[in-house]
Amino acid sequence: MLPKTIQRTWQEYSNEEKLIAIEAYLDGMKSLENAENTHLQWLREHLPAHRLSDGRNYVFVSYSHRDFAKVYRDLATFLYNADKKVRFWYDEGLPAGKNWAEEVKKYIEHPNCVGAIFYLSENLLSSAAVLQEVEMIASSGKPYVSVALDKDKFSAARIFKGRENDPLFEKFNAFFPDADTALIYDEEYENVLYRINKIEETFNVTEDVLSDFICEETEGGLKLVAYEGKNTDVFIPEKINDKPIVAVKAEFSTAKSLFIPKTVRSIELPDVPEDTYPDLEQENTASVFRLMESMSGGYQRTGAPFGEAENLAVIRVDNANPYFYDKDGVLYAVDGTLVRVPPCADVTGETLLGVKKIGEGAFYGCLVKDDEFTLPESLETIADGAFAHSKVGIMAMEGELLDMGKNVFSDVTFRFPILDFQGDFSAVKSFAFRNATKLDVVFLPPLVEKIENGAFFSSSVQLVTGGMWTEIGEGAFALCSLLDCIDLPEGLEKIGDYAFYGCESLWQVDIPESVRYIGEGAFDNCESLRYVNYKGTRKQFNEIQTSGEGLPFEVLSLVVCKDEKFRRMKNAIKRWLRKIAEGLLKKV
Repeated sequence: MLPKTIQRTWQEYSNEEKLIAIEAYLDGMKSLENAENTHLQWLREHLPAHRLSDGRNYVFVSYSHRDFAKVYRDLATFLYNADKKVRFWYDEGLPAGKNWAEEVKKYIEHPNCVGAIFYLSENLLSSAAVLQEVEMIASSGKPYVSVALDKDKFSAARIFKGRENDPLFEKFNAFFPDADTALIYDEEYENVLYRINKIEETFNVTEDVLSDFICEETEGGLKLVAYEGKNTDVFIPEKINDKPIVAVKAEFSTAKSLFIPKTVRSIELPDVPEDTYPDLEQENTASVFRLMESMSGGYQRTGAPFGEAENLAVIRVDNANPYFYDKDGVLYAVDGTLVRVPPCADVTGETLLGVKKIGEGAFYGCLVKDDEFTLPESLETIADGAFAHSKVGIMAMEGELLDMGKNVFSDVTFRFPILDFQGDFSAVKSFAFRNATKLDVVFLPPLVEKIENGAFFSSSVQLVTGGMWTEIGEGAFALCSLLDCIDLPEGLEKIGDYAFYGCESLWQVDIPESVRYIGEGAFDNCESLRYVNYKGTRKQFNEIQTSGEGLPFEVLSLVVCKDEKFRRMKNAIKRWLRKIAEGLLKKV
């Protein structure tokens, strides 16, 4: 195991620190005798062999377990070199036997194996298992290089000197004939680099580590705009070509862990392609859902720091970074902003303790396990798309929220049906609850004046209450299939185009006399609508402005004004009879 003085996780180590840790571990190992000891698991974690699932080329490594100390030092440098790394497979301490032979054969004969490295020594050439590996490589016709672990024994002839009658000599001498076929082992770094370069010349198994990171010039250094590698543990370098990486705007789709260096001072959202609704050009393929989004101004998907990052479980930050820090694998900014919660992290209410702002896409794609997820007193702002595509429990406020952005709860699956806000924000922004599911009731604070375009578009909401609304935007409640009755508050002046379009369960609407405008299609396709109660007079209702062709006849015929006593009484009797009928049906 690692020295007790080292407290950080392996993912947080720099390449140099990993090499030092492996060196210390190897110095403490006495032998590598079997696969059941503690060494095997350690090697798999800290000196992992290449996996076939990667789909890329690799080189097979043949060695004697007795030479493990020198061999593993070399492999560690191959893997954690600062500039180039080597993709290799070795047996990670597997014991000899049938399983060993089958595993070795599989990796030698695989088409992604482009050759072999033999660590030449007396131990190697006295091994029957190695003879099998030599014969497999020879029969495959794949190239090889050898590394002489003893400077004076760089060929089979040198190793078998005085033992030329040994039956193995002839076989090995044909494979390792002279010094020209061997690289001399030396622990000096320049010599290791020479071996890496030789491997690069012979095989297609080296990769430029820095080439995975695509950057562009920005003020003060470089901005990382793309990551093209396939690593699960991604370490963003401090510098590339002596220029510091000061900003990150890349997606990390393969990353399980991500390390941010001390040079990074800003983190931006990757670009999200604009949805231009191309299928609307062909009427037959235009869905009602997308058509309504288009009518409501168009929905622009919000991104997240590092992209969707479906596999990301932990984010670490260099302790010397003055702008960001991590806690329990979650990324924060020093100004009190929660920047990014890894989608695979264990998220609880404690994640938000002391947070002033939840940044754009901070919880994108996350699962919040807390049954009661409370927003803390310190919270002032929830930015665009903060919880988009996540799953969260009941949401309650302990503080006074000042601002809530667009798309905040877009495509969120709520684990509990009630969302209770407090605060001084004045609007429910565009598409804030777009396509949100398992959400029945939303309580809004008193100062909310505007429900913007598509705010509750196609959500499962049944009741939205609170606030002093003056305007309902385009498509604000469109396609809310469970919304059955709504009492619009006094003070409301404008109901936007398609505001309640397609609310198939909506059967009653109460409109205050303060309304001055009702947009086109505001109540179209509300198939269950039976009662539209206007709290002003018929004269006031006739003065309400409308767009397009105005309210359709099927809606106008349902409108009852406060000065139409007979019609109001008739509708009241209908409602009474409806309730009785519903009660009887429930009993049945």
